[in-house]
Amino acid sequence: MTSVHLIEAVRFNEAGDRVEMVRWGRGHRKGNGSPGWEAVMVEQDVNLVVDALHFGDEVATAFKVGGEIVLGPRVHVVIH
Repeated sequence: MTSVHLIEAVRFNEAGDRVEMVRWGRGHRKGNGSPGWEAVMVEQDVNLVVDALHFGDEVATAFKVGGEIVLGPRVHVVIH
């Protein structure tokens, strides 16, 4: 079973050309049956996102809309 991770913010390096940290958490559907997601967010190194993707987990951006977390676009690794 794959996990779904939600990213709500990123921090770039000093040069501003690479993401270095993410604020993210493992998402789960609300238990009360209402639409939306819940997650406990923590700030971690972006390498953990790459690892999660490598192991088959889903990673998506997350936005708060009207007090609810909604999923945005999925995240993918791009190699330059």
